[in-house]
Amino acid sequence: MRSWCVLFVAACSSVAPTPVQPVAVTVADAPIDAPIDAPPDASVAELAILEYGAQLFQTQGCIACHSLDGTFRIGPSLLGDWGTTIALDDGTQVIVDEAYVRESIRDPQAKKRAGFAPVMPVFTSRLTPEDVDALVIYIKSLR
Repeated sequence: MRSWCVLFVAACSSVAPTPVQPVAVTVADAPIDAPIDAPPDASVAELAILEYGAQLFQTQGCIACHSLDGTFRIGPSLLGDWGTTIALDDGTQVIVDEAYVRESIRDPQAKKRAGFAPVMPVFTSRLTPEDVDALVIYIKSLR
């Protein structure tokens, strides 16, 4: 107890450290913690949606199966897929776009990707339409 009192008295004594001159720091007009791939002209609302989509990607467990760096997991990596053509289990092909990603989130078995087991859960009851929008926008930003 005595050592705490000594520390408290020392911390509250009249001997204070010498103040340091403030340093001016110039930063870009981008918000702190903006997603790396955010368009440079993105509005605050668009950045908020991107951040919300990234948060959902974590909290809904998407990150457990889908990597963001190209590595293989249970599901396909989402890095670089946007706008490409991918093969499906039935031999057809589809372009990874908003319609495909939305459908895959709502009904993962509708168009099963070749080479991956059909284990993705259905998120219809867990995600609002706004949640799906945010996830799609986030996934699109991973180009």
